[in-house]
Amino acid sequence: MGRLVALPGVLLLLLGYGRAGTVPVTSNATGNFVTGADITLPISYSTSTSPTVTWTLNSTVIASWNPTGNSVLNASRMSLYDNGSLRINQTTAADQGQYNVAVTAIGYTTGTLSFAVRFYDTVQNVTVTQSPAEVTEGSASVSLTCSALKGQGNVTWAWDRGPLNASYGVSFLDGNNTLQINQPNRTNNGNYTCTMTNPVSSNWGTRSLVVYPAATSSGSLSPGAIAGIVIGSVLGALLLIALIVLIVCCVRKKKGAKEKSPSGPKHKDVLRTVSGTTLSPDDPAYFTQNNILYRNSSISMGSYIMGPGQFTQNALNRPSNGHTRWETTTQSSNETTSRNTSPVNTSQYSTPNRPKNLKHATQV
Repeated sequence: MGRLVALPGVLLLLLGYGRAGTVPVTSNATGNFVTGADITLPISYSTSTSPTVTWTLNSTVIASWNPTGNSVLNASRMSLYDNGSLRINQTTAADQGQYNVAVTAIGYTTGTLSFAVRFYDTVQNVTVTQSPAEVTEGSASVSLTCSALKGQGNVTWAWDRGPLNASYGVSFLDGNNTLQINQPNRTNNGNYTCTMTNPVSSNWGTRSLVVYPAATSSGSLSPGAIAGIVIGSVLGALLLIALIVLIVCCVRKKKGAKEKSPSGPKHKDVLRTVSGTTLSPDDPAYFTQNNILYRNSSISMGSYIMGPGQFTQNALNRPSNGHTRWETTTQSSNETTSRNTSPVNTSQYSTPNRPKNLKHATQV
């Protein structure tokens, strides 16, 4: 009887002695990946018998592998390597979660390994903004805020003049994204750098802080006010110069117009007789205005009247019978005036030999 009682214990001992232990499963994957990237969850293990690898995502079986074949839940994006490592292409937010792999083999205890898969955007274009944009000594506070155009992460701050601590009136707000300096003064001047880091990327931005001296009782102006005054003065001076130039141009234009259009008689106007003969405008002794021929003399002056009438008279009030007559005069009113009533051909008016003391002529 004693031997029969001992038999089950011997069998249990023999079964335990025959197992090689738990299958050791390892991987170098962190589980952190860039959003949308193709990812691989590599595994390694060692067994002396044929293994079976099973993958689950949030407790749902998504893939299975053994040396004779494999199966996957989403064959369009998932695949298995020869040792059962898992690859997923074109990942989406739905691929994020807890992955578990189990490796079983005859004679071994099942080995397992877990992956917490998370996706992150790459941190890009980190900047530091200041509020208020201009700060002077005596202000209540100034804030520096760290932000990124894309991606998120943990923020750390650095100052090029030393460590940041409460002794400089510094406090951190909004999950460390904002650095606030209370009662700022010129000792807080310097470059402040924020670094934003997540498991797949890191980026940084910097800002130079300048705390200006407080305005004195004498009424000194801030740099912004001084800049405004300078700009306003320059613009005012330019406007004044433009106005002066405009006035000068207008005056010159008006003066030029007067010179081109004198109020007195115009020299070198073309004068035509009734018969169509043109009197030369090139003779400097004569000029015309309003169809009247004038002699360039301050004492004696003659006229040639171009009228539409069929009958005109000469200086002696006699019919001209179609001839042009002229008469001479002296430069003094005390001298006698002689008249020459002989016919004068109108062609004389187009030659340089035209009588320079012509007083008047009429044409029928």
